Parts: sequence; structure tokens; C-alpha cells
Amino acid sequence: MRTRTADVSSARARDAPRDSLVAMSVEGLQPRARRASQLAALGRTARVCATMLAAHVLTPVSACVPRPTMTRQCEMNSECAAGFVCVTGMCRAQCAEDRDCHDPTNPASLALRCITPSDSGGGTCTLPDGGAESDSAVDGRSDTAVGDSAPADVRSADATPDAPATPCAVDAGMATCGDACVDLRTDPLNCGACGYRVTSIAPTGSPGHRDCIAGAPTPAWRPLSTSGAPSARHFAYSAASNDEVLVWGGRGTGTVGTLADGARYHPATNRWLPMAAAPVGLAARQQNSAGEGAQWTGRSMILWGGASSATGPFYANGGVYTPPAAGTTDLGTWDMLPDPPGAFAGRIDHYVAWDGTSLHVFGGYDSSSVPRGDGTSLDVARRIWTPMDVSTFMGSSAVIHGCVTWMVDRMAIWGGVVLASGNDARNNGNYFSPSPIGGTWRRIPNAVETPAARSRALSVYMQAPNREWFIWGGVDRSANLVSSGAGISADSDTWRPTSTTNAPTGRYAVGVWTGRYVLIWGGLSGAIIRNDGAAYDPRTNIWHPIATEAGVATARYTTTAHWVQATMELVIWGGTTGVTFEPTGGAYQPPFQYR
Repeated sequence: MRTRTADVSSARARDAPRDSLVAMSVEGLQPRARRASQLAALGRTARVCATMLAAHVLTPVSACVPRPTMTRQCEMNSECAAGFVCVTGMCRAQCAEDRDCHDPTNPASLALRCITPSDSGGGTCTLPDGGAESDSAVDGRSDTAVGDSAPADVRSADATPDAPATPCAVDAGMATCGDACVDLRTDPLNCGACGYRVTSIAPTGSPGHRDCIAGAPTPAWRPLSTSGAPSARHFAYSAASNDEVLVWGGRGTGTVGTLADGARYHPATNRWLPMAAAPVGLAARQQNSAGEGAQWTGRSMILWGGASSATGPFYANGGVYTPPAAGTTDLGTWDMLPDPPGAFAGRIDHYVAWDGTSLHVFGGYDSSSVPRGDGTSLDVARRIWTPMDVSTFMGSSAVIHGCVTWMVDRMAIWGGVVLASGNDARNNGNYFSPSPIGGTWRRIPNAVETPAARSRALSVYMQAPNREWFIWGGVDRSANLVSSGAGISADSDTWRPTSTTNAPTGRYAVGVWTGRYVLIWGGLSGAIIRNDGAAYDPRTNIWHPIATEAGVATARYTTTAHWVQATMELVIWGGTTGVTFEPTGGAYQPPFQYR
């Protein structure tokens, strides 16, 4: 959902088998003469991948992998596609550990290591020091560097030139992808654009099967398996790696109460996998707002706080769940977080953000419904809590149901409603910049473009192309549901309003960032529970409806929602219909380009 300058939420690369066309495209792993001949054969594929990445499109993992491939020259992270960061002038794949860099179909990739700078919580896939060839390959100086748009093939003196590609017929639906002329309207490996692969998990005619029809994955929605799924619940803790969704805890149906179990959903195989039992100290609990109680660290799900019910007890502890290695039958492992020092109270409706090395917790209210205006930060590796200095916090700290995110180098909190005030919604907020002595707060700038005051809005941090924090929807001071929003730049601190044309109906909803679109789905509009939504394109400021076709997930709210990069799907699970809790879910694959 993350180095201090980039989101590492997509760092786990336990990916599905790669496209054989690029199975040997890791650069810099073989002697230069042999590598040159391979690059000559892969030149057109490199151009396709570089063009897609330069445009910040939804690049499928299988099209431009292995992930360690350097993609384009850059000066800042915003110039790189999702899942890549700018290091020494090149966009490089992110990682949390060495195995994130290894491609099971390419033994050469085993030489790659996840290099993590001392001041960063995330790393990049890099060849270890020790060879001039390795050094040049990873810093962009060698013949393997891929330029901004259409880099020329670089060959050794004796390399065989590429045969000219067969030109495609003059047809709007045809394109040259690699060395082949394909029909983007029907090719499942190049659906709507070169390299955009349809995710199909079942044979033709079976639920879960998709085709490429009119340049889009069809049907867009598929149901999730219920075999091995967690029991029905809402307000569950959840997070997503590159290829799995993790679900734990929450509130069960009727007299079941809060839960302390969970499971892992693997979209590529449509399977639920078991999760190790939580330690005794991590009691059954729920969140009180969907999606903010757990964070993905790059290799683990971390959660803190929560309650056994709306009235308590409220917990001041948390845990870390690390999934097992791909292909094993292990259940993963849990570890308890250290307790905060002193009288830092258990709470619910608090704000949580992960910066790559530390978990930041602020606000919320305790079991006596007393608003908490304090906060603390946990350095997870060192297991040290540092209390936040709140002396520079501006405005009321008794605000709940606001928005929170990590923006490059700071925690951002905005909007919400003052606890026990009726509906005194706010349209201001604060940035928190951590430090070893408690950090500092400063006001988020307000302008005419700032969204109207609201609570229960959804927010999504868009890492590319503009490094903006997107805020939309919610309820205003007059208890009206709103369908407006805005984005604030992490670089310039300026607000940009979003279009309201074709925007979804006002609601409390869930949203995810795909690397190209913000997908908003479901939620509650007054007495109406939704199963529709829209995709917002920040490059064009245009909304596109999300299909409500057969197979769409049933209407619900307080659901979990995550973008899974390995299958390029929005995965929805759990939640409530207002009458019952859901043990079901659905996965939505958007088209490469909405029309």
C-alpha cells in the first residue's frame, strides 16, 4: 500500500512463470560477447517494454521481466513506473530480500542481490560488486541500458543484425509486438497493447476464464474461490504483496464476535492457502475503519491496535506476519511487536503509516471514548519506540475517520470529524516528519482547490506519474455524500481538483492505485449498498465506469480491497451487505485503456 522515497509494497516477486520470449533477458549476467547476441534478438522486446514503462502503463510482470531488468534513464522516482525506483540514473526493480530478484525460469537471475542502502527500508535488484561488467550493467553505462523511448540496439562487432520485422497490415487493431504482428483486439498476450496479458485462471467455459475481446479482458470480473477461504467477516486486517492477499482478524457474523484467524489468497491459482496461528498475545480483534489497520512492509504484514468490540477492550500491541516462500507448504510465521513504553493507550480508529523502516501510529480513541492526541513510531528492525512530539501539531487532534498515507518522506493526515462533535468535519490536516527526537508537524497547505470538509473519504497515494495523494468521496458537514475530490502533490504541496464528470455516485468506498488508474468500487451511498465503481485517470483527469457485468462481486462495504500486480487485478473480499457478512469476493482486471 512502501524506501522512504518509494512504495515497496510490490517488492515481493514470487511471480507466476514468465513469458518465454524474455526468459533470458536479465542483463549483465553473461560475458559481453554472448550477451550482445542475445540483446540483438531481444531488441524489439526491449523497445516495447521501455515504451510501456516510460508511459507508466500497467506493465504485466510477464511482459517486461525479469523484474531486475533496468528500464529507462531517470532523475527522480516519479519518472519510473510502479515497482521501480530511480537509483544512479536508472529505473530499477524494487525488492525487500534476495529472493525477490530471482526468476524461477531463469537461473542466471540467481546472481542478483537485493542491495539495501543504509538509510532506506527497501532495496533494488543489483549484481553484487566484484566485476567491471556487473558495475557497468547496473549503473546505466553499459550497452544494456535502455533509454527513454526507443533505444537503439547495441551490438558487438560480430553480432548478427536483426531481420526486419514484417510490417502489420494497415489496420487500427494490428500492431508489431516484438517480432510479431498481432491483433490487439483478440490476442490474450497483447490485449489492447503490446505485452498487456489477460489473466485467465480456468479453461474455456469455466468461471475464471477470460478472453481478449475488443481489446479488453473479458469478462472483466471473476469470482474468488471459497474453498479454504476465511469465514465471513468485515473490518478485517489485510495487506497485499506482489502476488498474494493476506486477510486476518475482523468481526464475524452474529455471535461469532472478533476473530484471530486468517488465510492467504493467491490470485494466479485462485487458491486460498492456510496461515499460521497467531501468537497467544495477539488477541482476536477488529479495525473500526476498513483498510488502515495493517500495512505491507515489503516482506510482511504488520498490524497494531484494534479492539475486541466497539466498546473494548482496546489493544496497545500488534504483530507481524511473514508469508512462507513460494512453492512450500509452510504456513508462514508470526512475531509479536514490542509494546510501546509508558502509558500509550490501546485504541481504535487511529492513523497508521509505514515508511519503509518504521510504523507510525497517531490519534484514535480509547476504551473510554477519550480522543488520543498522542502518537509513537516503531523502528521495527531495532524494536524501539519513539514517542511523537505533538507540540507542533496544528488544529484538533481529536479527529477520527480522516485520511492517512505515507508521502515520500512524511506521514500525512487530512480531513475527518471531531470525535463526539456531531458532524464537525474538517478540510485541513498535518504532515509528520519523523526524527530520533520525536519528529515535527506542519500544516498541509490549504487553497481554493482543497477538497471540501469531509470524513470517511477514501485516499490513495499515486506513486506515478505525479506523486500525488488522491482523496475522494466521503460525507460532508451536512451529512451529504460527496462525489468530488482532489490530489495534492508530494513535491509542490499544491492541490489539483478532480473532475466530477462521470465520477461515481457519492459514497464511502474502497480504492486502489494500479500504477495507471485509481480504481474505486462498492461502498455505501446512504441506504444503497453499491457494487459499481469507476477508474480515474490522473493523466487526463477523466473517469471511466467499471463494469457491473455478470460475475461482478456482490454489493458490499467495509470490504478488503487490494491491487495485485502479478495478475493485474483488483481483489475484493469480505465485508458486509448490511444484513450479512460476506465470505466471498471477486477479482477485476481493467482494460489496458478505457474507451
